[in-house]
Amino acid sequence: MRAESNFRFRCYRTPQLAALCNEYPGFHAFAVLMEEAAEAERRKLARPYDDLPELPDAVKARLASLLGTAAQLQRDYQSVRDAGSTSAPVRPPPLLSRRHAQWDADRTDLVATLQAAGVPRKAQDIILPALTRIAQQIDQLKAGPQAT
Repeated sequence: MRAESNFRFRCYRTPQLAALCNEYPGFHAFAVLMEEAAEAERRKLARPYDDLPELPDAVKARLASLLGTAAQLQRDYQSVRDAGSTSAPVRPPPLLSRRHAQWDADRTDLVATLQAAGVPRKAQDIILPALTRIAQQIDQLKAGPQAT
């Protein structure tokens, strides 16, 4: 309960958080839950990523770009999905399909980049499955409602 009262105090100290708390009653509960989860994570004696070295700047930049493009692809495919109906699905525009293909190629290239940069296997074992899950989510959005 300490985290909840702590958050409530901070929530109303900033106008943006106060507005969110007032406009969306569930926001406060969600924020408290996330704050408690973050605190529990900080209290852990060991986490699987504690001993990982920082990624090289070139790898961080490529990974950040890949994640940003993935987020945009997800938004764009969701927009295409929202524009269609179950009786007449809308096909993704060719440009979106080309960006998706380029993202897949960039994701594949990242594997070689991680290895060439000497990124430890343990880090690769965290990054690559996450990218695979993101790729699956994008593919599901592209496939449309029948795939979910």
